[in-house]
Amino acid sequence: MIPLINVVFLMLAFLMIAGEVRKTEDDVFEEQIDLMLPESKSQREREDHNAVLFLDQSNRVYLDRQLVELSELETELRERSTTMSQFDLMVQADARVPAQDTQEILKIVRSAGILRVSLATITTSIQP
Repeated sequence: MIPLINVVFLMLAFLMIAGEVRKTEDDVFEEQIDLMLPESKSQREREDHNAVLFLDQSNRVYLDRQLVELSELETELRERSTTMSQFDLMVQADARVPAQDTQEILKIVRSAGILRVSLATITTSIQP
């Protein structure tokens, strides 16, 4: 039994050394746009969403990783939301973006008829 365990551990060690860790598409995309989320003390879990809207520090808007002009955002959101009975949108706005700019994006989202919107944040530890 001991030699079999040695073989298994050797195979495990080989696979760990020879294996390759790859980043997901989401990780690569978020590195490319340099997104820093605001902090929050909320402990709510992230729910599934139909689409994700990114707002980077240069005020560029991405809808599901595709650059969208601000003038076309409402039309694009309206088209996507009409195909589903309940449309949930996650907004990931950079913490360095002024609140007024984020508020303008949220006004466009509301005018597109989307009522279920979540703002993504990084959870900080809660001090007792």
